[in-house]
Amino acid sequence: MGLFKKVPFGLDISDLSIQVMQLSNKRKIISSNYIDIDSGIIENGKVLNADLLVEALNTCVGASKPKPIKTREVIASLPDSQLFAQVCVVREPADSKNFQAALEQEVRADMPLDLDDLYADYQIFYPGTDKQEVLFVAAPKELVNSYHETLVASGLKPVALDMESGCLGRCLLEDDFGGDNSVLIVDIGARNTIIGIFIPEGLYFSTDVTVAGNEFSRKIADKLKIKFGQAEKLKIKFGVAEKNDRQGVGKIIKEALEPIAKEIEEVIEYNKYKLGKAPKKIFVVGGASAMTGLIEYLKERLGVDVSLGDTKKRPM
Repeated sequence: MGLFKKVPFGLDISDLSIQVMQLSNKRKIISSNYIDIDSGIIENGKVLNADLLVEALNTCVGASKPKPIKTREVIASLPDSQLFAQVCVVREPADSKNFQAALEQEVRADMPLDLDDLYADYQIFYPGTDKQEVLFVAAPKELVNSYHETLVASGLKPVALDMESGCLGRCLLEDDFGGDNSVLIVDIGARNTIIGIFIPEGLYFSTDVTVAGNEFSRKIADKLKIKFGQAEKLKIKFGVAEKNDRQGVGKIIKEALEPIAKEIEEVIEYNKYKLGKAPKKIFVVGGASAMTGLIEYLKERLGVDVSLGDTKKRPM
């Protein structure tokens, strides 16, 4: 009867880590795991060594706790840095025979790639109203095929591949998030930072910055003439809080954070322009999000309510 059918588990693959999470039918976490992977297996979201990735996937899934994940069905995220996302104004009704052609015409005006080389999908916001817009998302077929083939080689059955930022939204946004509110999610990873605008209907806009945790550590290492590993420890210890920081680590990180802060400010302005007001809240997640003093610094810098996001509170 399917009453006890296992739901697919979630899989997040980044350049330097793999995370898995299995939920019950009531969306409670029943098993999870996180492992670091060697540099060079994946770079900028592209699979460079499929054999080593298969090995890492099997290790991560097999060692999930409190008990190993049994289902083979998986929903995996794709790296936003390799995807193309665009919000289009399409006045044709969604059920019109001309809608698809009108959407493609809008997209081709700004699309840097050939549509024939992409897998594409879209979501319509405010259908049938004068505010109707379409979020168009496309991924290179080569990228999607490489992820799909790697998952299959690992003995898994991919049932869906989704944008990384879309997965984060489902983890963080509450069921009562509604009205005309919007929320930003800022994911500061190791190699890049993803900034997404979310409205009650889902992901509305996404962009990324090629500055993140590793860049902070590199700047510290360069300025203080120390090894990268030592810089990592100082980054974790002091963060952006300058109290008792005689080596000036906080100041160095703030300078490195500047491209991210400026991009967030631009996204806030875009949010105001498109949606009529500033976002209600900003959630910050990712490996570098827990740096001491970061949340307080961003609150003061941006003038918006900023909180540390908990992706385990409400899994995708």
